[in-house]
Amino acid sequence: MFFHRLTTLLFFIWILNLLNVTFSKSGNEIFSSTTELEKLFKHESEVVKKLEEYALAMETNLLVIKRYIDDFNMIRKEGPTESSEVVANPVNAFHILKRTTVDWEDVLNSIKNHTKTDGLVDEVVRKGAYLPTFEDFIGGSMALVGLQDTYKLNLSDIIQGSIGEGSNTRRSPYELTARDCLFLGKAAFNKGLYDRAVGWLETALSRADEEALISSAPATASKEEILPFLETTRRVHDEVLEKRGPSGDTWQTFPTPLNPSLAKKKKYQKVSTYKPRIFDPLSEAEELENFKTLCREEELRNPELDAPLRCRLRRRPGTKSFLGPFKVEEKSLEPYIILIHDFMLESEINAYKSISSSRLRRSLHQGKGGGYVATDVRTSKQAWLTMDDDPAVDEFTKRIGELTGLEMFPENEASEVYQVANYGMAGRYNPHTDYITGQDHLSEPFEQLRGNRIATFMAYLENVHAGGSTVFPLTGVRVKPQKGAGVFWWNLRSDGSGDPLTRHGGCPVLYGEKWITNKWIRYNAQFQKVLCVPKGSEFIQEI
Repeated sequence: MFFHRLTTLLFFIWILNLLNVTFSKSGNEIFSSTTELEKLFKHESEVVKKLEEYALAMETNLLVIKRYIDDFNMIRKEGPTESSEVVANPVNAFHILKRTTVDWEDVLNSIKNHTKTDGLVDEVVRKGAYLPTFEDFIGGSMALVGLQDTYKLNLSDIIQGSIGEGSNTRRSPYELTARDCLFLGKAAFNKGLYDRAVGWLETALSRADEEALISSAPATASKEEILPFLETTRRVHDEVLEKRGPSGDTWQTFPTPLNPSLAKKKKYQKVSTYKPRIFDPLSEAEELENFKTLCREEELRNPELDAPLRCRLRRRPGTKSFLGPFKVEEKSLEPYIILIHDFMLESEINAYKSISSSRLRRSLHQGKGGGYVATDVRTSKQAWLTMDDDPAVDEFTKRIGELTGLEMFPENEASEVYQVANYGMAGRYNPHTDYITGQDHLSEPFEQLRGNRIATFMAYLENVHAGGSTVFPLTGVRVKPQKGAGVFWWNLRSDGSGDPLTRHGGCPVLYGEKWITNKWIRYNAQFQKVLCVPKGSEFIQEI
């Protein structure tokens, strides 16, 4: 008997050591970066291996752990094998986040209850390297809701794990449950997307009926649980529509009420919906609608606007780049926006991504108060590169100077250091300007030395399977990501004032990952390069 107890004790110690490689809370907003999600998936693979050994060794019916393992292994059996391909699908990413937050807590409780060893759970949590927070799961849920809203995805397709349309459809082995849809409906409600919230909650209701029919187990969420949320959402939807209208900066509803009695009101009999227009002043809600329209690859520009645009080979006299002449495609003349094909070498792309990967931090954007904040207006992670990081940075900067004829040096004065951004699950950046609008910021001595951002050069470091375009909502311009290509535009007019027509945004990544690098070129160093017209606000013409 003593020998048996000693063996059992040693076995528990072995289990303790076995589970050393596991999750610990990072609090690092994993949902906002594909790189972080990929690290999470790779680490989860190690944890699942240990869990498989643990379940086998204990020879017991640990159903919670087995369910966790089966759910993880489903992607191995039916999905892609590369971790980058796994996390490229937002439905997969949603399940990874749910599994490693909600489901992982159940696994820990199962281990604790079975072994009667509190210390084991402490070790599992303490000695690992990765565990997303519940806020990550909420962020991932918001991202999936945003995708469905921007691209008008069919909810029936999403719950079956399908993303995209036609030949571009990507399938996940995972389906969304009634509880998943309930949670996503709540996320849409909290985001102010009341029309989308109604859709998700109605889908949760029908999904609960399906689950009750096809399984002997209870539905993952009951109709009694879903209905109160659906009724409340319908009521709030109509209240917001009645008091504030169908759309604004922070809310969105259907054009007409859901309540049949309210819908009979005279003001709803002839509802006019917004028709996208360009080159006109727009409200924030109208601009966002243009943004979504362009993201869905719907055209806003007429053929007459695009008729003067041309493609050409560009080489400045005296330039030395072996990549020249550069392949320039005009996207707009006023404001001047061009796409330069095959502008960045594969070795340079690899250097930028390799150096940046370990430095990525949540991206900030300028808030309405002038300060920099992290919100779902921009969901990505970013890092900063200088010429000291790699010779490739210096060479690439010189090439931008040869293309544009602008002064790029000294670094961080004539042009800023490079920002590298990685967009994760449904990563996006809502419409914004690159030129600085906060006068307090521009009045700082160093900013007065540099001046405003006269131009932007942005390069794509990766192809994106679907989504992720750069769009200009006020001009109707859309640029699809092409690995190695660059985009250039002027941010300022000829008198140095900001050009609001250059407001642009990054469409949500529908499938895949997105890497870009930005080089912002400053105004004051270009006094010998760009003609200044102090008494007139004109477009700066081609480079």
